[in-house]
Amino acid sequence: MTNSLKFKMLTTISVSLLLTLSGLQTAYSQCKLNSTKSGPVLVELYTSEGCSSCPPADLWQNKFKHDPKLWSRFVPITFHVDYWDYLGWKDKLANPAYAQRQRHFRRKGLARAVYTPGFFVNGKEWRGFFGTRNIPAKNPDSTGQLKVLVNKQDVSGKYTEHSHGKKPLSVNIALLGFGIAHKVIAGENTGRTLKHDFAVLHHITSPIQSNGQWKISLNSIKKYRGHMASAIAVWVNHGDNPQPLQVTGGWINNCL
Repeated sequence: MTNSLKFKMLTTISVSLLLTLSGLQTAYSQCKLNSTKSGPVLVELYTSEGCSSCPPADLWQNKFKHDPKLWSRFVPITFHVDYWDYLGWKDKLANPAYAQRQRHFRRKGLARAVYTPGFFVNGKEWRGFFGTRNIPAKNPDSTGQLKVLVNKQDVSGKYTEHSHGKKPLSVNIALLGFGIAHKVIAGENTGRTLKHDFAVLHHITSPIQSNGQWKISLNSIKKYRGHMASAIAVWVNHGDNPQPLQVTGGWINNCL
């Protein structure tokens, strides 16, 4: 084999390799998420590291990570509230806005009280955790189709409402952290190491344009107190009604 032929072969291999790597980079630089026809159910848990009755609920919610129906049937998210911080331990994942969201459910008549652990399924108070623990199979209010695109800079999407309603729409984005562990050294859970999955690191609500489209920058919110998001939950609702019309979610490790 001549040197010229060897050079051409090496050049061809190098170009092919670069094209392959470029294709992989493109494939992994964005994530596409689409809602299912009936819509998965949004499972919201309101919890606190300062609440002694919360760890069992946290562990139960964490098990969704290994459920084969994750994202297709269930989209679990966990909001940490701050109203138990006064007991001696400040929850490092808590945000006052999350407690306000829970209180909003109460004001809208979707919950009888504000407490932890508190669950909401499809935007309504769900006490099944304390009983049979059978989650509804689908979202009865599900309508339309939700398409989401996540990349390194932003998350964008479009919601097509089949009913052609005229009420203003909002999109909610929750960036989720996994594998988070905190050793509690004060308060009701003193001495325990609490582990968290599906922890909401950021929750953003934004109006949807009249054409159903929206776009939100992620540049400044990818990390929260040292924790990087590795999954996302996205849902659409009417105005200030927190009940989701359509939901989707998925892993975004390769997109950020």
